[in-house]
Amino acid sequence: MKREFMWLALLCFSGIAMAQDVVRSYPAELALDMDTQGHVVAAAPVGDMPAALVGPMQSAVQHWRFKPVQDHGVAATARTYVRVRMDVVQQAPGSYGLRVVYIKNGPSLNPTRVPAMSPEMYRDGVHGHLVMEGVVRPDGTVADLQMTEAKFPGVRAAPFRQFATEALQHMKAMPEMVAGQPVATRIRVPFFFNEPHVASEAGDQGKSEAHAAQAMPAPAPTGEAVALDSPVAPLEVGPKG
Repeated sequence: MKREFMWLALLCFSGIAMAQDVVRSYPAELALDMDTQGHVVAAAPVGDMPAALVGPMQSAVQHWRFKPVQDHGVAATARTYVRVRMDVVQQAPGSYGLRVVYIKNGPSLNPTRVPAMSPEMYRDGVHGHLVMEGVVRPDGTVADLQMTEAKFPGVRAAPFRQFATEALQHMKAMPEMVAGQPVATRIRVPFFFNEPHVASEAGDQGKSEAHAAQAMPAPAPTGEAVALDSPVAPLEVGPKG
């Protein structure tokens, strides 16, 4: 292990172990390119990653293998985006390594704007969830949206569905690729809403719903997207998440 990585691990990831040998864990997203046999030929982080971790990450995933992708019956190259958990592990006193745990793969989704939430969505103690399905098109837009599940005890689901629809419409998506061309992938995205209880003690009785909404921070209720028909399927991806 390079000295620079060991130094960074000691500096940035020191603390109480989360598991027997894990010093620190955090989520990351990787862009992986596969050859016609499903072997990883290139890996790059999506977003920021400490430079000293990029090399160990690439070494960890170069042994991964995915099911070879077919394009009209012909073996093709592919690109997918993989959600992983990065574990910095202590191998021996003063010696550290990196373990990359596969979670799932599909298109990459990143919000560009959080929609405004209506006062109705800030009611005292409102909580619930819904599930949206849609398609990440080759041009990166998310379309064909529909709500497939919703549970909001005592309140209407309509405002929450509207919020979820607008949130997905404002996603910046990077589609998966086959033979160098972007392809459409169907996705499922859960949304969880669990608003904090609005105080109702003396002195707060006159607080309007609009004032309460303004005082609360904008939530980020989007859950992890799941690809329903990704052309890339994992075969050997190391430790299971």
